[in-house]
Amino acid sequence: MGIVIPDDMKAFYLCLNGTGVLGLDVECMFHSPITGLDYEISHFISFKYGGAQFTIDGGVSIARIEENRASNLLVFAIAEDHSRFVIDVKTGNIYNYKHKEIKWYYTKEGRQIFFDVSTYDEQADNFWRTSSEPFRSEQAYYLGDKTLVAESFSEFILHLSVTVNEYPEVEVLPESRYTDFLGNVVYDKYEGFKTERKAEVLALNMDATVYVGRAYNDNGEEITTPPTMKKLEEYEQTLRQFLDNTDLIVSQIMEKAYKYYKKNYAHYYEKEFEVLFPNEMVMPSADSKLHSPLCITTPAEHLRYMTYNPCNHIRVLPRKTIIIPIDYALDEEHGMEIKIVDGKVKSIGESGNYV
Repeated sequence: MGIVIPDDMKAFYLCLNGTGVLGLDVECMFHSPITGLDYEISHFISFKYGGAQFTIDGGVSIARIEENRASNLLVFAIAEDHSRFVIDVKTGNIYNYKHKEIKWYYTKEGRQIFFDVSTYDEQADNFWRTSSEPFRSEQAYYLGDKTLVAESFSEFILHLSVTVNEYPEVEVLPESRYTDFLGNVVYDKYEGFKTERKAEVLALNMDATVYVGRAYNDNGEEITTPPTMKKLEEYEQTLRQFLDNTDLIVSQIMEKAYKYYKKNYAHYYEKEFEVLFPNEMVMPSADSKLHSPLCITTPAEHLRYMTYNPCNHIRVLPRKTIIIPIDYALDEEHGMEIKIVDGKVKSIGESGNYV
């Protein structure tokens, strides 16, 4: 752009390209040695980063086109009262420019002209006008009256005080719910909403925390909106059906899980095999030889490999669905997941397939 930035300003920006500090509240106060006034600075504008219209260099480009501003003037900071701090790169002087309202208008090509796109008001009554007649906006800013506040950028920085306020981050938890059957339904970070009631099924070694609804949406974002009371009634009915029919459901789980084993794992475990997942159920031999075949021939024998570790949580979903994750001794990498729909075992697959 043909602009030479003073060395003291360049040194500052090479060190600190703006004032935003993650997790901190930064207050900047400039005391002018010329006017004797204090100016609270909202933020320093960055170079390059932040979108063209929100940077020093981008602002210069827009101002040259839209207001025919002299190229020696760079807006580098904005005060809390929305006035601008501007450096004249030819003299090094620092000015505070008040803002003033400008006219917005359409070009012959139908393009709307404005100075600072960060200030336009989309809710203005006349924002969507298609007429080429000029109109005014109370939300547009323009460089107005100026006041000399420092004779160099170094002098400006010398009279700048910075206060960093560290506030303890207060975590606001999503609202909880309560029903007589489920008890308190509260938010559990990363897992969604859990109920006070647990699900106990001895045959599955289950004394499980019950989660209701999904933990994440389709975009991978945590769901923090609590379930409605109507949804909780639906989840309650699904959980009641499960707990009232555990004998039948466990029988179905045993049969389907055994078939799942026969289809996906028997070819490996029903002959001599290398132990891939050492645990209490399948231990490698001391002499490093292959493990003997497991000889699993019944659903009950296979169930032992599903219940060697306790099942510590289940998830109740819409459409009468319950998901039970199993810590599977024969495949600790992929695990096992049971999907129950309307009181019947719908399918069995790898963990994570159904949620």
